[in-house]
Amino acid sequence: MLAPRPGWIDGAGSRSTNPMIWPMKLRHLLGLFLAATLLMSAVIVWLAIELRDALNKAAAAEARQIQSILLADDLRQSSNDLTRLARLFVQSGDERFADYFHQVLAIRNGELPIPDDYGSIFWDRVIVGDASPDAGGNGEAISFRDRMARLGFTEEEFALLAEAQRLSDELTVIEERAFNAVRGLYDDGTGTYSTPGPADLELAQDLLYGEPYLRAKAAIMAPIARFQQRVSDRTEAALAAARSEADQELLSIFIATGVLLILLIGLTFFVHRRVLVRARDLADAATDIAAGDLTKRSGVRGRDELGVLGKIFDDMVSRLANSLALVTAAKDRMQSELDVGHEIQMSMVPLIFPAFPERPEFNVYAVLKPAREVGGDFYDFFFIDDERFCICIGDVSGKGVPSALFMAVAKTLIKSRSVDDFSTASILTHVNDELSANNNESMFVTLFVAIVDTKTGDTVFTSAGHNPPFVRRKDGTLLRLDQRHGPIVGIVPDVVYGEDRVRLNVADIMFLYTDGVTEAIDGDQTIFTEERLADLLETAGLDSAEALVDATVKAVEVFEGDVEQTDDVTILAFQFNGDPEGAAPVVRRLAIGNDPAEIAKVVDAFDRFADENDIPTALARKFDIVFDELLSNIIAYAYGDDEDHEIEVKIEKSGRRITVIISDDGKPFNPVAADTPDIGKPLEDREIGGLGIHLARNLVDDMAYQRRIGRNVTTLTGHIG
Repeated sequence: MLAPRPGWIDGAGSRSTNPMIWPMKLRHLLGLFLAATLLMSAVIVWLAIELRDALNKAAAAEARQIQSILLADDLRQSSNDLTRLARLFVQSGDERFADYFHQVLAIRNGELPIPDDYGSIFWDRVIVGDASPDAGGNGEAISFRDRMARLGFTEEEFALLAEAQRLSDELTVIEERAFNAVRGLYDDGTGTYSTPGPADLELAQDLLYGEPYLRAKAAIMAPIARFQQRVSDRTEAALAAARSEADQELLSIFIATGVLLILLIGLTFFVHRRVLVRARDLADAATDIAAGDLTKRSGVRGRDELGVLGKIFDDMVSRLANSLALVTAAKDRMQSELDVGHEIQMSMVPLIFPAFPERPEFNVYAVLKPAREVGGDFYDFFFIDDERFCICIGDVSGKGVPSALFMAVAKTLIKSRSVDDFSTASILTHVNDELSANNNESMFVTLFVAIVDTKTGDTVFTSAGHNPPFVRRKDGTLLRLDQRHGPIVGIVPDVVYGEDRVRLNVADIMFLYTDGVTEAIDGDQTIFTEERLADLLETAGLDSAEALVDATVKAVEVFEGDVEQTDDVTILAFQFNGDPEGAAPVVRRLAIGNDPAEIAKVVDAFDRFADENDIPTALARKFDIVFDELLSNIIAYAYGDDEDHEIEVKIEKSGRRITVIISDDGKPFNPVAADTPDIGKPLEDREIGGLGIHLARNLVDDMAYQRRIGRNVTTLTGHIG
């Protein structure tokens, strides 16, 4: 046994200062136990065989005892039978009894075989006629002495038998004399009965019933009695010895069985203590670890297999805990990246609705519901000019920040290109060429882009591998825009995309979506499908873009049930309302040179326009001031040469909205982004400039700027009432 090591852990997993460390492997110890068990089992089998032999010996001894006693009794019985038959003969003179007498002698001496059923009453049955002395006798003829020799009678017993035989011979002389007296034959003096004479039954009876005969008979029975006692004592001793041997073998079996039982109990205790308990500790530790407790250790130690396994297990858990810490840190970093991607994704899409409350000719509403991992879905909508409104939706491959950045680039390219390009085919052709260049990650995006004329509802659109949108007519019928104008964007350069047109009527809704809607999955792994979406749009009975989008989102959520959302759900709906007052827009266009004197022409033209179209005087005065400030700023600062330049002005009244578009070819300048002067400072501390533009921004309801094909385009919007 090894010396105790403080702080080691025993097989039960508890701290111990003196643990039992087995120097042998479990397989060796179990092998020793198995060998010992097999050896003891073999000993028990051998003892069982010995016990069987001992029991057989005891049975044989008991059988010999019974046979010996019966044989001794037969000897005594034969002596009695001879006496009885002799007396019957001398009493009756019937030669049958003399024959029976001699048959008994012949059987006893082995001259005749033993009759069947030969026993104490055999001759009684013969006398009364129930049996024949000649019946049976199929066995061998064997004398009493030989029968006794076969049963192992001793010399002492044979000596007693010889004495009885000698005395019997004396008795036989008397019996022979009596028999001859009955026959009338007498001793001729030589011991031979050859002298005839009259039969003398009285003499014969006196001989067999007289005192000499009785003394001789008693003398014979004494050694026979001693003979029987010797036989009984000997066979009883032999039987007792055989039984004692059997008892010893049985005791040995009990002892061997007890030893085997102790071995089995020891093996059971060993297996429980050194195997099962320690295996339980390993299993308990594994269960706790599987439940997430990586601080758990099995504490199983030792030189055997379980000890090695316990140490490896605990070391593995320690490494696993370290690895999990690294994984958790990486996961946190990844989650941070996903959060950043989510922020990028959500910051790049318009989220304020209603988006253009001052434009009653249309309504736009959109939802982007990200999945657990940030994807690349996006939507966008914006005015290209006062009449053209662009809507787009896309789905970028991949997840996380790369996808969000790719989406941001695609969205930016679409918006920047549409400033001076009103063809959706041309826009996507340009975007594809830009995204395909140096796209080492092979990312791509599906896109649908449409430009709607908010005055007429005329719409031009291009689909680049995106899910086909629907146009839901006022009467509820659906038009599926399933035209394919080119492949997904960002993979194949130099692709020329196509475009198609569709006219939106009043109350029509264009419904755009990503595959997160149609490929949503329920608990039975069934997808939502485009057919289910079409049925929803046809039967929803909803007459607004917002209601239709919300109903679709709700339907997808109900369909998924408890199943986690696997992809972004993005929907954009554009509803065309047309001019709510039904009046055609009124437009006035004029052009002036870059001369401050030309500003008065614009003011006069706008005042006449206001008078002709019932524009309130107060609103007209505001626009006059704005014209003076903006046009003066353009003429003074937009040109760095002495050349003549043309400034275009477009004035439009549509319903209760007044729109003015000023376009010049001067240096790029965005009045919307100009710094606001601090009017709270003293006059001498303010920077020169900026106050006029600030005033102009505050006099109109909205001011927008675009740089389009080398020109500054500033749009001013005001509302009547």
